[in-house]
Amino acid sequence: MSEEVYWIWLQQVLGPCSRHLVPLLERYGNPKEVYEARADLCKEPQGLSKGELSRLKNATLDQAKRVEEHNVNLGYQLITLEHPDYPEGLREIFAPPAVLYCKGRMNGLQQKILIAMVGTRKFSVYGKKTAELFSKELAEAGVGIVSGCALGVDSSSHIGALKGGGTTYAVLGCGLDIDYPAPNRELKELIAQNGALISEYPAGTQALPYYFPMRNRIISGMSHGVLVVEGSEKSGSMITAGYAASQNRDLFAVPGDIFSPTSKGPNRLIRDGAIAATCTLDILGEYLAKYPERITINQETEVEQLELKANSIVECSPAAKQLPQPPGYLTALQKTVYVILEETPQDIETIVAKTKLPVYQVLSILTELELCDLIKPHSGKRFSLRFADTSK
Repeated sequence: MSEEVYWIWLQQVLGPCSRHLVPLLERYGNPKEVYEARADLCKEPQGLSKGELSRLKNATLDQAKRVEEHNVNLGYQLITLEHPDYPEGLREIFAPPAVLYCKGRMNGLQQKILIAMVGTRKFSVYGKKTAELFSKELAEAGVGIVSGCALGVDSSSHIGALKGGGTTYAVLGCGLDIDYPAPNRELKELIAQNGALISEYPAGTQALPYYFPMRNRIISGMSHGVLVVEGSEKSGSMITAGYAASQNRDLFAVPGDIFSPTSKGPNRLIRDGAIAATCTLDILGEYLAKYPERITINQETEVEQLELKANSIVECSPAAKQLPQPPGYLTALQKTVYVILEETPQDIETIVAKTKLPVYQVLSILTELELCDLIKPHSGKRFSLRFADTSK
């Protein structure tokens, strides 16, 4: 049996979005070892549910082999958790998919910045124009666009990426062979030719409502950041935003009309700390220092705008003039936080107020500075410079 068959078997046993996949792999090493230990697992279930135990007893390798053959015959690639083309970001998330079925090209993802773009199906003219413009400009800069191929904002995001001559990836909540949504039949073919269609569900799996919230964790998980274009406060795009926050992904939102129901979601996200995206520079600026080789910007003025945006707080900060210069290897945003720290510990609220950065971004930068051994944590979520005397 091929290794893929054992991965498919394990996915059949656990089902999608299982919290038991990683613990089982950590204990047994690989799906084949899990298969060979199934008798012991039935005696000591390790927290497996009754349904999972039932499938553990009844799912066969022959069934998994038929799934493999069917998908391969349809021209789909099987990408397991240990495959080199498996999206690196997905390895880090809670409940990663054991197998991804792919139509298109997944190679080269590790060399791209990926931004997920999500929003409502019932979008406004503003949402449509914004989704197409942002995705087109991001694609022109070399960014890969990830979305769900639903009607509305998703479709416009894919279309904009294609217009920008870039790559785009659609994560589906059904099998790759299922004609859903029907109006996007031609769009899906274009996506497969200029990126990939991706699903954790094998061919023949129908589009069921509860599959879509689960697939959203893949959309955010494989991306560096998530941009919410439009959506109500209870929309699927807000579920994706929630996944992004729990996965420690950058979260962007397009501000909109305060009286528009479809702008309530993004506006609330901005209020709660998401980065307001009024142009693509607001997104690209977050990655230019870290991944300069992955971003292509033709106009020098745009580069200057990005650098000014990243360095403005550092240059204007009084602390920057009083304290020693931060190490040269820090990014502009890391310097933004570093230069306002003092010998006296400061709490998160003070640091956020001084830097004018979102809370979650400040927390992330503080962690990075701590890993560099440049700052020292104190009780009450307070921080000071590592070299300073904090005994006072």
